[in-house]
Amino acid sequence: MRAADDPPRNEAEAEFQRCVERRLARHDAALVEVLAVVVAHDYPPEVAGVSFEVFSDGFLDHFPVHMYLMAEDDDWLDEGSFPPPVAPGLLELDGVYGPELPQTLHASSPESDDWALATETMIRWFAERWRAAGGAQFDRRAWIQHHDDGTRFDLVAGKWHAN
Repeated sequence: MRAADDPPRNEAEAEFQRCVERRLARHDAALVEVLAVVVAHDYPPEVAGVSFEVFSDGFLDHFPVHMYLMAEDDDWLDEGSFPPPVAPGLLELDGVYGPELPQTLHASSPESDDWALATETMIRWFAERWRAAGGAQFDRRAWIQHHDDGTRFDLVAGKWHAN
């Protein structure tokens, strides 16, 4: 995975990220509405925070971010015992973009990693929606990261951390 603050290497990557941003922007209001519920929810004491994971392979067929409630030791809490306040998949979408977008990128820049670029864009966009939903006042930990990556973005503090 590229570093989160790596700039696009070429114009094809920059255009790909702008296209992803435009497609995500269609869902601004819907995501803010869902995240406002997450932020305002009265969680039991066992819930130390929320984690959002981006599953890069999901951009083509659903909203690729999944929410997990977390214990103090960063283990996921069982959804049966601790149901989240919103659907774990957050938004019901048939995909963020179609296969033509990464195909166009690879035609111009075959070495580019469309999943990494889309994930970087998603995390930036998601963090902005989190702030718009009042997330800076969230009274627990909250972060977003690429699934199983070693770094995560702290949504409350607004900065990157190594796990």
